Amino acid sequence: GLTYANGNFYIGFDTGNQTGEIVCIDKSGNNKGSTGKIDIGHAAGLAFREKNGHIYVANGGGDNLTHVYEVDFKNKKVINDINLEEFGTAALIAIDNDKDNLIISTSLEKGNNGNPTFTVLDFNLNKKSQFQLKNQGIPQGMECYKGKLYYYTNNKITCIDLKKGKIIKSFDINESGESEGLTVVNDVKNPYVVVGYNNKNRLYSVK
Repeated sequence: GLTYANGNFYIGFDTGNQTGEIVCIDKSGNNKGSTGKIDIGHAAGLAFREKNGHIYVANGGGDNLTHVYEVDFKNKKVINDINLEEFGTAALIAIDNDKDNLIISTSLEKGNNGNPTFTVLDFNLNKKSQFQLKNQGIPQGMECYKGKLYYYTNNKITCIDLKKGKIIKSFDINESGESEGLTVVNDVKNPYVVVGYNNKNRLYSVK
């Protein structure tokens, strides 16, 4: 999982036994702190909510029914477990900070290979909209920016019009390792996408 806020990247790692760790690094790659092991599951997706400064983590994984964990990074603890099991498995998360909405992508068919269903909720968990697309690959990361979703699967970013529920375009990224997390650096003159890869762990800017 990967998200960006206040000049830093926050990266989620699966540490086993349904625990994970969130590490903060700056743009130069310097370690700025960590939560240590906390109960956030597979830590497949991270998103930052501007309204309260908290990080929200989707547990992900093809066998894991959907949970979203609200994390207070400063105090290194989970403060809320949002049960969204009714939406299936393989959860990723994004937050539309312009409208303060929570967005999840999940597989209603269970597993990683189903057609992704995208659900927009407010933070009282009222459903505002929902749509489904054809499978784009194994879900690896997602971000919302200016009404568009950037949906990351294996070596591919799919740009989606959130309001229409339609694909705008997609493009491939061919780097070694497994695709791991996507975010948008949005506090610069020309915002850009950042994607993660493992083995060795690294981030790439996509401009």
